[in-house]
Amino acid sequence: MCKKSLIRFFGFVILMAIFFVAACTLNREGGPARPRLVLLIAIDAFRFDYLTRFANNFSDRGFKRILRRGANFTDAHINHFRTATAPGHSTMLTGASGKVSGIVDNEWYDRELATKVNCVEDRAANLLVARETKSNAGRSPKNLLVTTVGDELKLATNSKAKVIGVSYKDRAAILPGGKMADAAYWYDTATGNFISSTCYMSESPDWVRSFNEAKIPDSYFGKQWRKLLAEEAYELSREDDFPHELDYKGLGVVFPHTTAVLTTFQWISTKRLLTHRLRIYTWPSSAKPSWRMKTSVRMTSLTC
Repeated sequence: MCKKSLIRFFGFVILMAIFFVAACTLNREGGPARPRLVLLIAIDAFRFDYLTRFANNFSDRGFKRILRRGANFTDAHINHFRTATAPGHSTMLTGASGKVSGIVDNEWYDRELATKVNCVEDRAANLLVARETKSNAGRSPKNLLVTTVGDELKLATNSKAKVIGVSYKDRAAILPGGKMADAAYWYDTATGNFISSTCYMSESPDWVRSFNEAKIPDSYFGKQWRKLLAEEAYELSREDDFPHELDYKGLGVVFPHTTAVLTTFQWISTKRLLTHRLRIYTWPSSAKPSWRMKTSVRMTSLTC
């Protein structure tokens, strides 16, 4: 499988999971057992034919198990426009297109505020970073005008069902979960942590804090991303060195890819000490980067 296919397979842009845990286990007397868990996994750019095209490389406990024990809809469609992430994710578990759900794009111009706003922006909420709150950057599903599957489960079980959204992006974690979700967590590129919003809770749970303190993404810095299997396993994939392929964030266009090596530049400002994590670039030994060059290459943690 070439790099492009791997990126699609693992959902490089978006990897999102929504968990619905129902409280009831049985239907009416003599009826079938109700599912205890409903799991939605959305993988960006994962074409339907990958399930069969790369089936030999899947384990028996993943997609093969779902195909073997579940229902496989080979001609299923989600009708929505615009084909951006927020309209798509809001449609998946509502069935409503943007003109009905209110999620017409990832962001839009708010005439009352006279500014562009994020689709999940909520100035009445704050971000939860570790145990602290960060003001003026709140997120919530307030712009979603319809109910999701999770909302209907909440209503049907007198709020005993549990609904949680997890994603790399805030909108992908928040919108499929709905307005009654118990929690939503997404990746904060500024800190490398999973964060949430005061819309859901007053402080982050201990298990989230412990997960963030493990700094798992940092363990990949400076390491090489290599192909997992032998070369012959990628016969059905596109060639690795494909024309017009972008060198995404300096990772290169062919395997192996080396993730960014990070260091810490510290300098004294007249007001405070600023700490920035910079990607290391190679400068000529006779020249050192100026302050302007340093600030121009500032970037947040990169994980692969």
